[in-house]
Amino acid sequence: MSRTSLLRSLALLGSAGLACAHPGGSAKTGDGAGGAGPVELKFAWPDGFQSHVLIAHEARRSGAEPTGLIARQRMVAEKQGSEVRVSTRDVAARGNEPDLESIVKINEALVQVVAPDGRFRRAEGLDQALAAIKTATPEEREKARQALIRSTAFDWELMVGAWAGEQLAPDQPKRKQLQGYVPHIVAVEALLEVEYGLEGRVPCTEQETERRCVQLSYRASLAPGDRPATLDRLRRITTSEAAKATPEDVHADIELLLVTEPETLIPHRMTQRERLRLRLRLAEGRVVETEDRSEDTYLFSDRELSAPEPERKPESKPEGRSGDL
Repeated sequence: MSRTSLLRSLALLGSAGLACAHPGGSAKTGDGAGGAGPVELKFAWPDGFQSHVLIAHEARRSGAEPTGLIARQRMVAEKQGSEVRVSTRDVAARGNEPDLESIVKINEALVQVVAPDGRFRRAEGLDQALAAIKTATPEEREKARQALIRSTAFDWELMVGAWAGEQLAPDQPKRKQLQGYVPHIVAVEALLEVEYGLEGRVPCTEQETERRCVQLSYRASLAPGDRPATLDRLRRITTSEAAKATPEDVHADIELLLVTEPETLIPHRMTQRERLRLRLRLAEGRVVETEDRSEDTYLFSDRELSAPEPERKPESKPEGRSGDL
């Protein structure tokens, strides 16, 4: 759901989390007693489905000042033949994330094309998104393209793809392996070990009392068996000839909580946390450790959500500047 990692990992832009997908409010912690027995999950967004999305993003990196943004956008799902096209429109954001204007352009360009049952099929709008990313060579452009595809597919995995067609019961998590990316470094492909499941039934919003939604959890980390290969891929893409800093070890994980309607997978609230720890050996032999953490919160509603209004859309800002959060 976040494309923060993509932009950070390519070292081309800054970072931001913009996602797609309905009515919002904070959810209470899941309670298995609220709905005993298994729950069947089905992707069934109605014709003409739209959602207003309010996003808060925070990121912390070792040795750097915290960054963040607040964004508002509209997600639109359009049925075309046997496919559903999910796009992002009317993005307005402010914050101290670097290259905020380019981040907005990328998110408005990308389209998720999915099957009627919720399976991800492909990403579109790639050329338009790539136009917002500075690449020096055809090889860099192709790597950026593949990273955009991975990011777009995994966004859908977290929102719908992992859940569509599943039958889940409280305290009975499922496990799988998934080809994805190193959290915070989308440009580096990695095999992930995933545990996902049902936390329990919850009200969809703070104003409701009926537990008609479910809270789902998704936790992913680097698969131990693939760690050496992942580290090798990381070295190839991150080792700097200038700094001579070589990655020696990597630990990364993603944690997600999603409140959604089981009959349709219309989301109401999502919180996504990513963490990356790197051990680097510098040219003089000294070893340093760095840590990146981010948290993105999404609220979804059929009505526009109130939030501090950006002074202007990022596209209108001078090159290289971003507003205060």
